[in-house]
Amino acid sequence: MAACRQAAEPQEDLTIEVYVDDQQLEQRTLANEEVVGESLLDVMADNFKIETDGHYIQAIDGYREDPQAKRWWRYEVNQEASDMPLDQVQIEAGDHFVWKLEKIN
Repeated sequence: MAACRQAAEPQEDLTIEVYVDDQQLEQRTLANEEVVGESLLDVMADNFKIETDGHYIQAIDGYREDPQAKRWWRYEVNQEASDMPLDQVQIEAGDHFVWKLEKIN
């Protein structure tokens, strides 16, 4: 029965959205079988032009953090804010990531 239940309820694929100042720049959907078990750092590096310090994003597709203007990249996983280093986040089936570059006071 469990096999029938899983077939009836397929997992959605991974979605990554990127926003700058509340304007959506990009939305990508990636097949679960290609990314499940990978780190978020690896998936971002494979699908976007990024700059990192090895753990955190500093730029996505040319949009860079600006400490003087207090503009930082932050991300949400499945509608929950996260500050976990990217190399420690393991992709799970159906994850939804939203990246935002915005002013944080």
